[in-house]
Amino acid sequence: VFICIKSENGKSQITDFGDGDCDPVQSILNKIASDGNKLFPLTDFTTDMPCLARYSDGLLCRSKLQSIKSYDPVNCVVEYVDYGCTEALDTGRIFQLPASLTQYPAKAIKVKLAGFKPPKEDFDNQRLVYCPDWSLKSLFAMMDLLQKKIFFATCVAGSENTVLLYDDNQQLVHVQLINMGLAEMEEI
Repeated sequence: VFICIKSENGKSQITDFGDGDCDPVQSILNKIASDGNKLFPLTDFTTDMPCLARYSDGLLCRSKLQSIKSYDPVNCVVEYVDYGCTEALDTGRIFQLPASLTQYPAKAIKVKLAGFKPPKEDFDNQRLVYCPDWSLKSLFAMMDLLQKKIFFATCVAGSENTVLLYDDNQQLVHVQLINMGLAEMEEI
């Protein structure tokens, strides 16, 4: 799961530049978009290569190359580093990242969610290819719980990038998965 860190006032701690100041990453992206003819196609298709990618809404976003999905036609999987989502794109939507954008950290951070694990008995035949312990049903249920909502996270002591995720009622989000039988409680 990817999270974006927010302060209590709702602004990102990573991009909180004070009242009236604009997010410099977004300012640079807006300028690049207005000078669209100055974009250079990506020529180095190394895994984790920083790049710009045109999202489905047409906006340019900072990204990194994850993999080559197909070769004829060439289709690449990119991760949008400020949002944590991935998308398969043709090379016409992937560009070199301007040096002016390399100094800013990614806004989305990959974390492991703590407190739950796959159930021992799960007879659903549709499994996640990349993590077969989990069913597709569990994935979709978790996506429904998380989609476009703001949560609170606490770091688990001694575990790097591991968090407990709480909803706005200060309840652990994964408890709903456990109640549906799609996960089991895990000791922390």
